Amino acid sequence: MLKLYDSRFSGNSWKIRILLNQLQKPFERHTLDLESGETKTNEFYKLNRFNRIPVLQLERYVFKPVHIPPL
Repeated sequence: MLKLYDSRFSGNSWKIRILLNQLQKPFERHTLDLESGETKTNEFYKLNRFNRIPVLQLERYVFKPVHIPPL
């Protein structure tokens, strides 16, 4: 099953939730509280070393946002 780590205030997380619902893919949602620092824990760092959301975890792989520096 897919696991989505997101935040209520993230537009990109919202887009992924819409996509998964439109594709009728079941997923487990883990809503993180950004203000309390839930993305800065060691457990979350193992998923995404940049401490960014959303993170979509498949059974074997983890898809995470990529930091692209501005030109």
